[in-house]
Amino acid sequence: QGDIAAIAAGDGPPELPDYGTDVIGQLADALSTSLNEIAERTVQLAETNRWLEDEMARRQAAEAETHHQARHDALTGLANRVVALEYATASLGITDWSADRHLAVLHVNLDRFKTVNDSLGHDAGDKVLQEQSRRLLMAVTSDDLVARVSSDEFLVLLDDRREAEVTAMAESIVEILEFPVELGDGNDVFGSASVGVTSARPDDDAEGLFRRAGVALGRAKASGRGRYEWFDEEMQAAIEARAELEVALRYAIEE
Repeated sequence: QGDIAAIAAGDGPPELPDYGTDVIGQLADALSTSLNEIAERTVQLAETNRWLEDEMARRQAAEAETHHQARHDALTGLANRVVALEYATASLGITDWSADRHLAVLHVNLDRFKTVNDSLGHDAGDKVLQEQSRRLLMAVTSDDLVARVSSDEFLVLLDDRREAEVTAMAESIVEILEFPVELGDGNDVFGSASVGVTSARPDDDAEGLFRRAGVALGRAKASGRGRYEWFDEEMQAAIEARAELEVALRYAIEE
């Protein structure tokens, strides 16, 4: 029993005395050999278990990293459109429509970003994107979401906010993204951002909400850039009228 306890504690069995070649001695030698084999197997099993634990931890870390990469932007670390859709859908599902605090979406576009890439190169463009992403994160709370949805476009999702709070956030974002970005090589990039803003309605889904913010963004850019615009029904009516005109012109051309 003492030998078994020693093995359980990770120690090898003590050497048994030489009992000679009689039956008792042979049994004692066999027991000593068996105990040594058990000790060796115990060490091997412990090493195998440690390897399996390390391998499982490595695979779990790799799976977690793959999952993270599938849901986040590699350059900025921000969430991507998939996460933004999930966030908006979840928020819409628990909204109290009798209250005056709803989900709001701000569609942010960096004005003339292509010029930065064309004139200073993609490395400079990446630094601008990283810095502007950092500023957006600093502007919101931990309950909000900032997602990068294209090269120079972002969605800012503000949960449970009054209209006045959303307007103040849009003004703040336009302001903080106007400050120059220092590239560290003596070049400063001066830019601006346009923002389209909308707030959730009872019949909304996430995609429809994002589309409205995009329509408002188009108006902001057409109105001079470096500004924000709230979505209104006139914008939607103008888009529908333009679509109808395009269809009518196409039929006229074909005829």
